[in-house]
Amino acid sequence: MLRAIGLGIAEAQIVHRDLSLRVFAFVLLMDCRQDQGEPVMRHTPVPLSWLRAHPGLAVPHLREAVAAAPLMTVDEAFEHTMHGLIVTVRDLLATARQARRPS
Repeated sequence: MLRAIGLGIAEAQIVHRDLSLRVFAFVLLMDCRQDQGEPVMRHTPVPLSWLRAHPGLAVPHLREAVAAAPLMTVDEAFEHTMHGLIVTVRDLLATARQARRPS
């Protein structure tokens, strides 16, 4: 299918590896843990207690991210993960088409 839309074999292998890594990582780090009852979408870059213990740190974006969690559902996170793969395919197709254009 990837070859049929215009990707070469090397690019198709890149997409296949990227898809495998994205899906495996998502299932392992998010979906499986969510199914076991862990609120994975509430995880933040640092614990709120750590931020409270260090009120003098000038990290406004980090504080904002912790306060806003969760920003999306697991399904939305998966959608975002797959969108990244679509962007990769689109970029590879554009490069392949450009390489085939006569000068």
